[in-house]
Amino acid sequence: VIGHVDPDPNFGGVGVRYVSDAGIQVDVGVAEEKVRDSFRSYLHHRCTGRPYVVLKIATSLDGRVACEDKTSQWITQGEARKDAHGLRADSQAILVGSGTALQDKPSLTVRPDPGLRSQPLRVVLDSRGRVREGPLMDTKMAPTLIFTSENCSADAKKRWQECGVDFFEVPIVSKVSGRLDLSQVLTELGKRGVLQLMVEGGAVLQGQMLKEGLCEELRVYIGATLLGSTAQPWAQTPLTSTIKEAQFWRLRDLRRAGNDVCLEYERTDTSKISK
Repeated sequence: VIGHVDPDPNFGGVGVRYVSDAGIQVDVGVAEEKVRDSFRSYLHHRCTGRPYVVLKIATSLDGRVACEDKTSQWITQGEARKDAHGLRADSQAILVGSGTALQDKPSLTVRPDPGLRSQPLRVVLDSRGRVREGPLMDTKMAPTLIFTSENCSADAKKRWQECGVDFFEVPIVSKVSGRLDLSQVLTELGKRGVLQLMVEGGAVLQGQMLKEGLCEELRVYIGATLLGSTAQPWAQTPLTSTIKEAQFWRLRDLRRAGNDVCLEYERTDTSKISK
């Protein structure tokens, strides 16, 4: 009894044919929807060569991700943060932009350590080589990979080498912003065996991934607090000029995490949902 045949040509169908040729009945597609859902990151990687991308967002009730002074710890409370660490543990890599790395100085590790064979790969986008200090330079905690560009200085690369940080050069899409080619980033992570990529921030990076259609899932944590009009909104990238062009998402799960709420959305096959 098989739920879903592996799309990998090295494995998919080989076992089915072997058993069938031996005269044994094989039923394929039993509880297939549930099986596909449980293996969605693996299946996406095998079909596209890229990781399954999950955007993790923590907002206030009024849709703000940081206060006016850019502080954001902690919009959500303990139970929601514990849930988010479960998402980290399920991912092979965690991605942030250089702005978030410099502002928040995150460690991007799973805490407390649930006994993983290894911590997720910590990935930073840093086209100019600005990130040279902080927890991400401590590769004893977890491995770090920095995607950079030809604009990166030799001093930054030397510093990364001294810290044992891996780095990889990708093309720049916008010379004005120094934004790296996100498509190339995902392709390289796929080659490195990353099945699921969790994108922690910041808001501009997440908005750009949404704009380019590079993410498959949203994990939205809504904290039980209000930050007001002076706080920073989550969506800081233009996504649509009219509601007719808006992208809609399918709600897969909703659950309570203490006083906070977690919403899980997945990409729909269509960009429009009628009334």
